[in-house]
Amino acid sequence: MQVKDWIHPADTVRITEHPEEEEEEIQIYMDGRKNDNGVGAGITIFIKGELHQLKYKLRNNCSNNQGEQMTIVKVTEAIENICNRDSRRRIAIIYTNSRVTIQSLKNHRNHKNLIEEIRKKAIELERREWTMKLTRIKAHVGNHGNEIAKKTTKNKEIMYNKIPKSQIVQMKQQSIEMWQTPWEQTTKGSTTKQFFTNIKERLKKRLKLTPNFTAIVTTHGKTKAYLHRFKIIDSPKCPCETVNQTLDHLIYECQRLQRREKPSYAA
Repeated sequence: MQVKDWIHPADTVRITEHPEEEEEEIQIYMDGRKNDNGVGAGITIFIKGELHQLKYKLRNNCSNNQGEQMTIVKVTEAIENICNRDSRRRIAIIYTNSRVTIQSLKNHRNHKNLIEEIRKKAIELERREWTMKLTRIKAHVGNHGNEIAKKTTKNKEIMYNKIPKSQIVQMKQQSIEMWQTPWEQTTKGSTTKQFFTNIKERLKKRLKLTPNFTAIVTTHGKTKAYLHRFKIIDSPKCPCETVNQTLDHLIYECQRLQRREKPSYAA
């Protein structure tokens, strides 16, 4: 998310953590879940005991935390639509088992898309005289509302498809590994492979690419052997008058290009 889209520092989100469940008219349970079937988000809303359920699907590459955070975004959108009677107390308690989400909302340096979206939605609700209490509950303890939310995480329509940075890093590593195999098997680029046998290590190097550099690592340069091969010059011999002027000769053998030995100084 770009800096211009961040909320103003003065507009903070009030997060009230309660260790136990409270008796309010509007109680919301949610669950984000990632498994072999993909990433889903389920929401259970109790309004005076009346049950409302929502379910969403995220892209398979999304993380479990994104599923949890997406449920909060959808909860803030659903509260005003479902609870539009002025007679109700405008207090909604949202129960989540995601410690990461609560810590991210408290961290003012965290400006990830979904975290900022939750902040914006929460501030909008506060301006409409809503009080949103975000409460963390333990996972896997058999909470009735949370168990219902788990069962509603399955949905076919994808409504969020942003990939987390951690997944992008993993995908990058996987793509490099996949790239390495055909690089080792190909019969082309044999000279280049002598310089760069490992793609991962090559990508770590910061090289200034110039026409001369490219010519050297691909052997498509202006060596006499190369020019003679295409009948551009008459002789492939090196000016040092020993052998043909190939790339290997220039690097390892040519006396004219050998560096002078550094003088040794007595202690």
